[in-house]
Amino acid sequence: SSALEICEHIKIDENRVVIHPLTVKDETYPAVSGGYLLEYGELYDEKYKFVSSRFSLPVQIKEPNDTLTDAQFNYIKDFINEMEGEIRKIGTGEQSLWTDYMDIDSFADYWMVLETVNNYEAYKPRSVKMFKGRDGVDCAPGTVCKLKAGPLWDQELFLVDHVFNSKNMYYYRYLFKDPQFVETVKRRWPAYRDSI
Repeated sequence: SSALEICEHIKIDENRVVIHPLTVKDETYPAVSGGYLLEYGELYDEKYKFVSSRFSLPVQIKEPNDTLTDAQFNYIKDFINEMEGEIRKIGTGEQSLWTDYMDIDSFADYWMVLETVNNYEAYKPRSVKMFKGRDGVDCAPGTVCKLKAGPLWDQELFLVDHVFNSKNMYYYRYLFKDPQFVETVKRRWPAYRDSI
């Protein structure tokens, strides 16, 4: 027998992830800078994918998923690898420019949800979504759009019996060494707590 799955799909769309969609003509900057919908996932079953150079994470490009050009693939791969290089500098005494790459509020909010629901899916990682918009179009004119965590997806492993601390997850074990990130979580926590 076959099962019918009825659910929302995460995709680039004016009613879902609102960023500029890429076309095959978008091969030079700034057009090549976005939008990308990514999934960090151990299943590693998308057409376009790579393993990140610093954290060895399985990064899959969900959109565009059938017309990605070499220039676009190389752009987002380089962006993620450069970002991870900056994350690795946190806590070493070397200046880290990680906030040039990552949207701090979205990563703080994403962490609070993971911690609240005890979601082991994200630790694997599996079904972890992130997206990057087009520079100067999906963010303020003249600025680089940062990688945003989310949207949330697939929380099915939150009931498994295990000890889980999302502060130890790949990026977060470094982010929590940065006082700016810690203060962002503290600042955003009251509003999040009150909405639960």
